Amino acid sequence: MNSEKFALVVGIAVFVGGSLGLVLHRILPEKHVTGGSKDMIGAVAGLLTLLSALVLGLLIWTLMFSTTSRSPG
Repeated sequence: MNSEKFALVVGIAVFVGGSLGLVLHRILPEKHVTGGSKDMIGAVAGLLTLLSALVLGLLIWTLMFSTTSRSPG
């Protein structure tokens, strides 16, 4: 799969996930979208963001290390 198709699939997945979230927000009872549940969802989203940033940083570091450690020629 080339990068354009992969980017398209990721974009569609993000759009569908956002749309699903908007629909669920209207369907779920009020107690699930306020208070402790909302705080827990925010905490999990923050944790996933942190882990994604760490993985991306490690991937970039690995790429930099592998390109600088190669000898020319």
